[in-house]
Amino acid sequence: MLTESTPRPLRLGVAGPVGSGKTTLVERLSRTLSTRYEVAVVTNDIYTHEDAEFLRRRGVLPAARVRGVETGGCPHSAIRDDASMNLEAVMALEEEFPDLHLILLESGGDNLAAAFSPELVDVWIYVIDVSAGDKIPRKGGPGNMRSDLLVINKIDLAPLVGASLEVMARDARTVRGDRPFVFCNLHAGDGLDDIIAWLEPQLRPDAPRRPRLWDGRLEFTGPVEYLSHGHLHSTQFERRLAQLLPDRYRQQPASPTPMPGAAPLRYAGDGTVAWDAMWTDFCDLALAGVPAHRDTLLEPVAPEAVRANPDGYAAVVAELARGIELVTGLAVKRDAEPGWIGVLCTDEEMALWMLRAIIVENVSVRRSGTVLYLPAGPDFRLEAEIKNVITVVAKTHHYWSEHAAARTQAILRQGERAALA
Repeated sequence: MLTESTPRPLRLGVAGPVGSGKTTLVERLSRTLSTRYEVAVVTNDIYTHEDAEFLRRRGVLPAARVRGVETGGCPHSAIRDDASMNLEAVMALEEEFPDLHLILLESGGDNLAAAFSPELVDVWIYVIDVSAGDKIPRKGGPGNMRSDLLVINKIDLAPLVGASLEVMARDARTVRGDRPFVFCNLHAGDGLDDIIAWLEPQLRPDAPRRPRLWDGRLEFTGPVEYLSHGHLHSTQFERRLAQLLPDRYRQQPASPTPMPGAAPLRYAGDGTVAWDAMWTDFCDLALAGVPAHRDTLLEPVAPEAVRANPDGYAAVVAELARGIELVTGLAVKRDAEPGWIGVLCTDEEMALWMLRAIIVENVSVRRSGTVLYLPAGPDFRLEAEIKNVITVVAKTHHYWSEHAAARTQAILRQGERAALA
């Protein structure tokens, strides 16, 4: 069984506008690195598997190691907002080829708004090309500003389009700070060595990997099966979630019950929110199959935002801690790294279980041992983000409590049957 200590292949995302050179980069990296590493590729196209077929025709890798994902919609959604199709493809490759060192994930062509979910990739490259003009780096966007490596491709075309590489370098430094960028002519292979020199240290087995919201390969061998990440947001998800819940939660109500987030805030006599008084009927609200608590992913803020408003941040953390303690009775770690607040679970099993349930509510969560970390920010509002975080913790803690009670009863019944046998 794979565990958290099992070395994972590095997941490297490659994004960029249409025609910037993403597929060429993936082909070059695959062809060069496959002589000394085990490599696989996942490509994304809206309506076809064109890029996957191209790579197969070129014989870059064995055909079975090249998977195509047909997104059917905006490419950035499949790598950021709902990465389930790509996660399924990645996990299938990891299961079929357990010796992989590297999985390249190529996004479909998109605009400057594209970005990879940290749940999907460990690091990512953003590819732009000189033919679009030297203004592209200063236009910003997640790729130009926050990708782990910016690749400025087709430098041979600069004289033909009147683009200044000096201007592009200046603007890249301005928007990226210390994050690296390289100039390339990938068609000729110029600059490829610089990309590989940046990448190879991250392929070491002991190289750090970006913490994921969870790893769907983890399994639980107890009486109740954990959710598989490959089923997130899929047609099977509601049935799988129902399997985790006690019997009385397994039936859909005739008409959907409002989510806890739709309930008005209740206040105590001293004017504070009475978080523990808002969930009297929580058991009836936390039914399997209802929509996620949020429509979009709630993420932690950047440390810079915390440093810019320390008083506002401290107030938000204090209210989050108060609410979480009221609805769960769990201790809270208030001095976590900026942008996160920690919830101390009783053991790792509980932490893993709650983590799996929280992520489907579209709230970022990560785990370190028995501590779950949830987002916090100085601009979080009481009736919105603060309420979102406390609500999903209350909901998933309720799930866990019912799961643990049901498991205890199952163990007791097994013991009784064994005694009678």
